[in-house]
Amino acid sequence: MDYPFVKGIELSERLYHEGVEPAMARRFPEVRYSAARLGRGSDTLGYDTPLSADHGWGPTVEVYLSAEDHAKYAGEIVEVMGRELPREVAGVPTHFDSTSHEIGKPARADGGPIEHRVKCIDVDTFVVSYRPFNPNRGITALDWVTLPQQTLRLIRTGCVFHDGLRELGPMREKLHFYPEQVWYYLLSALWEHIEQECPFMGRCGDVGDELGSRVLAARLIHWVMELCFLMERQYAPYSKWYGMAFAELRCAGELAPVLKAALDAQTWQERERHLSQAYEHLARMHNALEITEPVTTEIEQFFDRPYLVPGKCNPGGAIYEKIADEGVKRLPRFVGSVDQLTNVVCVRDWPDRRAGLVGLYERLGQEKESQMRFIDDAARMNHENWNKGGKFEHHHGAREVLSADPEDFRAFLDGRVDRLPEPFSVWAFPEVLRYAAGKDVLCLANGGGQQSVAFSMLGCRVSVLDISELQLERDRAAAEHYGYEVVTVHGDMRDLSAFQDASFDLVFQNISIVFVPDVRPVYREVARALRPGGYYEVWHCNPSTYAIELVNPTAGWDGIGYRMSESSRARVVRRDGEGHETFGEGEPIGEYVHPLSDIFGGLVDAGLTIQGVSEESEESAHGDEPLEPGSERHKRSIVPLYFGVLARKELTDARSEEG
Repeated sequence: MDYPFVKGIELSERLYHEGVEPAMARRFPEVRYSAARLGRGSDTLGYDTPLSADHGWGPTVEVYLSAEDHAKYAGEIVEVMGRELPREVAGVPTHFDSTSHEIGKPARADGGPIEHRVKCIDVDTFVVSYRPFNPNRGITALDWVTLPQQTLRLIRTGCVFHDGLRELGPMREKLHFYPEQVWYYLLSALWEHIEQECPFMGRCGDVGDELGSRVLAARLIHWVMELCFLMERQYAPYSKWYGMAFAELRCAGELAPVLKAALDAQTWQERERHLSQAYEHLARMHNALEITEPVTTEIEQFFDRPYLVPGKCNPGGAIYEKIADEGVKRLPRFVGSVDQLTNVVCVRDWPDRRAGLVGLYERLGQEKESQMRFIDDAARMNHENWNKGGKFEHHHGAREVLSADPEDFRAFLDGRVDRLPEPFSVWAFPEVLRYAAGKDVLCLANGGGQQSVAFSMLGCRVSVLDISELQLERDRAAAEHYGYEVVTVHGDMRDLSAFQDASFDLVFQNISIVFVPDVRPVYREVARALRPGGYYEVWHCNPSTYAIELVNPTAGWDGIGYRMSESSRARVVRRDGEGHETFGEGEPIGEYVHPLSDIFGGLVDAGLTIQGVSEESEESAHGDEPLEPGSERHKRSIVPLYFGVLARKELTDARSEEG
């Protein structure tokens, strides 16, 4: 090029002061306007180099006008600038060899009006080039997550030369960084992304897939870097300048060498060692934010496998629980912003894809939105209670679920053993398990992995419906662990509209029916979803046990026997000020007592035939072993805590069952 290289933002500022400002004062003194350089370009970010000058670079000024003045003056302003702008600033031509921003570059003009880059923009539709809203008129949670960080960084780091409209300053202030509640949402989503794929890097390497291991390591590194930007409250630019911007973060001095070492590593074990250092560093950064209780900064083993994962270092669940804003709560959990969803430029950045992006988020959120319109307070409390701590349990409390031996299930099907192994053996009629083998089974309000693993090991086609997203995540993790498919549906046990009539051969429900005030709506939905001849196995809390337990803190033991001075009628269980469960005053805990008339009569009313009843008792489990009076096991040997009912939907004609 035959002109010097000058940083683009400096050129734009000089063009404004040496050309645009005097021309506007001279020709349009009555017009209020603002002027800035906030649009696309490496120069706006301050990352332009001499190589940038070959296209899309040069002195550029955006002139912002009110809607009325834009309609009246925009064309005339552009014409005046073509005639009256200086032919160069700082030795760089203000004329461009093309009207296209993408391919044009500064070029010297012999005469006549120049093709300049002074653009007039209606301030109310300014963000149309990014997203169709004016931040000064309000920003929704959906606006925030569909705005690319590249766009937000441009607005934050660009330069305002004049703000006669007093719009650009407030807009940049509003967009300076995410609101706290949106920030929490994005942080929790990124931790989840790391959590989901972290062990796979080692797993790929373990089976000799070195290329796959490296690809996963690179993706994990990207998410680590993304978390660093967020934790330092900085927007990340798009891929071309990602590393450059990361190097400017405070954490980069310590973390960048670790991430480079992970990329350079020749074995998955080396990669894992460096990534583990990065996860521990992230945990320390999180603790410094003081937005949740401190987390441990030591990584841990992934179940019994030789792979290291953040585990309890991961504060994602605790961060998500800090979200109180209803608009943010309606966003699809774990998805995050459009930057976290995709790196495809024509999806993320193109303005004409705005409607599609919004529609995508709305569809992704539809499932959650529909479930968040809870049937009643019982559903809301159930949802909250079962989502608490779910991520921790996923890695610790459910280890047995991921340690099942398929041979144990084959032995059960072959009749070599009478029971399934723990923790799968407690709640099931053995004959029902053998009947279900190879059939369609719904685990109703039984997320968490135990039931779906057992039935999948028996060759069943399994669906799970649960009100807790985190419990369903455990089912998906178990399915991936064992290599089978499971259908998970987020919903209320009283609404099985996600399933067509006659979809299942067996509906299995373990204890969870205690969390609804009335069993009959559940029974009716189950009867509809069962095929003729299908079975419903449902386990209940014994209403008599509630009547005993809630009498006094010693669980009803008075030195002679278990005293029951309360009836077992339908009612809600509460917790008093001292933390004791009671039928009296206090806050509901989300559990309900169901009378026997509803438990059994409701099944009959739903058109189901009772086939059997089974009690769970300590006596049957421990034989003649002496039990301490007043202990939980002693009480359960006398008054079983749970019992199961097996019901059947009769065939609709005279046909008999095959086999």
